[in-house]
Amino acid sequence: MRILFFGRRFTYFRNFDTVLRELAARGHVIHLAVERETEEGRSLVEGLVAEYPNNISVGLAPGRTDDDW
Repeated sequence: MRILFFGRRFTYFRNFDTVLRELAARGHVIHLAVERETEEGRSLVEGLVAEYPNNISVGLAPGRTDDDW
């Protein structure tokens, strides 16, 4: 199964650390998308990618368009 996790910053993923590890260990492909890239929390995400290089990837989420909503 392919799964997308979205967070405003890398630190949001610390709440899902064990879930992400278990999903990756079971063979699921996970992409972690962040809205704002900061150094805080980056070590956790880099550790997950290093531990499961074929199952976990990380990147920036596309920007939102400005509208009246």
